[in-house]
Amino acid sequence: RGSASLNNGEPGHVRVSFREKERWLVMDRDTMRVALNLGHAAVSIDGCRDYAIVLQSEGDICLESDTLRLPPSRLAVLSRQE
Repeated sequence: RGSASLNNGEPGHVRVSFREKERWLVMDRDTMRVALNLGHAAVSIDGCRDYAIVLQSEGDICLESDTLRLPPSRLAVLSRQE
């Protein structure tokens, strides 16, 4: 609730990307990004260079350079650093 990006309910402010085969989903809303891995294998999600992890479901999620590495059944909330 403390993020204006997550409180803006206008549909045009949300972008969702996913890969059904790999079973991951990313939701972008202004400066916030939520990434979920619903699969049984680790996934790498590119395009995260300007982000920092602010919340994670487990401590084994890794953000290296441009890539977020999500183990199976994990969720990460990221915030774009400006």
